[in-house]
Amino acid sequence: MALCLTDPEQGYYTTRDPLGVQGDFITAPEISQMFGELIGLWLAQCWLDQGRPAPVTLTELGPGRGTLMADALRATRIVPGFHEALRLVLVEASPVLRAR
Repeated sequence: MALCLTDPEQGYYTTRDPLGVQGDFITAPEISQMFGELIGLWLAQCWLDQGRPAPVTLTELGPGRGTLMADALRATRIVPGFHEALRLVLVEASPVLRAR
C-alpha cells in the first residue's frame, strides 16, 4: 500500500493533488471550517485542563492543503496564551501537496 500511495514516480499522493472538487475526494475540513475550529477549541480546553503547559507540540500527519490546521489555529486565538504556546509540526508525504 505504501508503494501505491507514495512511489516517487507513480504514487497516488506523489503525482497529483487528490483533494477537492477536481480531485478524488473531499475531506471534512474542506466542507466546513467548523470541523477544524471545534478541534482547535477542544485542544485549547485540553491545554487548560493540563495546567497550560508550554511549549505544546502539535503534529498533524498528512495535512494536505493545511485547511484543518488553519481552521484550528484560528479558533485557538480566543484562548489567551494557547496560540503562543504552540509549536507546529506538519508531516506531508506528498511533494505535490507540500509545495502548496
